[in-house]
Amino acid sequence: GPFLQPALFGQIFGMYLLVHLFALTRRISYFWKVLILVNIVAGGFGLLYTYTRGGWLATAMGVVVLAVLRPAFRKIVIGAAVIAVILSVSGVLSTGGDEFLEKRMENTNTVENRLGFLANAFRMIADNPLFGVGYFRFTELRHQYNQGTEIPFYGYIKRTASAEVSIHDIYVGRAAEEGLVGLFLFLGFYVAIFRLYVARWKENPQGSWFDRDTIALMGAMTVAYLVGGLAIDYRYFDLINILPCFMAGIIAGFPHEGPEVEPRLPRAS
Repeated sequence: GPFLQPALFGQIFGMYLLVHLFALTRRISYFWKVLILVNIVAGGFGLLYTYTRGGWLATAMGVVVLAVLRPAFRKIVIGAAVIAVILSVSGVLSTGGDEFLEKRMENTNTVENRLGFLANAFRMIADNPLFGVGYFRFTELRHQYNQGTEIPFYGYIKRTASAEVSIHDIYVGRAAEEGLVGLFLFLGFYVAIFRLYVARWKENPQGSWFDRDTIALMGAMTVAYLVGGLAIDYRYFDLINILPCFMAGIIAGFPHEGPEVEPRLPRAS
């Protein structure tokens, strides 16, 4: 579950923080706004103390997308940034976690593990470029491809660094198992979905809940999902896999304005 997976936990925190930011732009009572602000603060602490850089980066990219697309979000983002700076300066954000955070940030093992994984994955892709080694077979076959590797601009990585490392992303790992064909289909799906986002954006819907703010939110959450996928493989966590597909279904199926067609009157017999 997510509580035992800090990377997944941070990803969920980050994506739902975007939902809370969106809710603050709606016309709701002060009671609900205060409650949402409390949730944002609590969720922000939760995200911080997962100590996962992937979740932090994914959240930051989602927030950037919101701030770029909609002026209403910019004020909230700036306000949240000011509060975060104040808390950091006052020492609130650094209580109780400095030593662990320092160890986490200085730990080079995770870097070497991931570089070793990438080296193994690229060897698999080189041997099976079109269709990969087979779905869910990376762990089974990694010992055949695992070896010491000289990484440009980094140095030599021993084979032990990646001996037990499983897939750690949704791109290179997918290409290793499903080939470039599988990766192309995966990326093609999101290209098609983002084209639909753009089409809905141009329609400029004016619903009380479905408008450009909603489209910006769903786009930001999808971006956060894809950016987080650079650092974590979601294959075991359908709790999070379902979110971008759910939003894609809304964007694809939501009633939209088509070309105006004049009604045809029945002809007199």
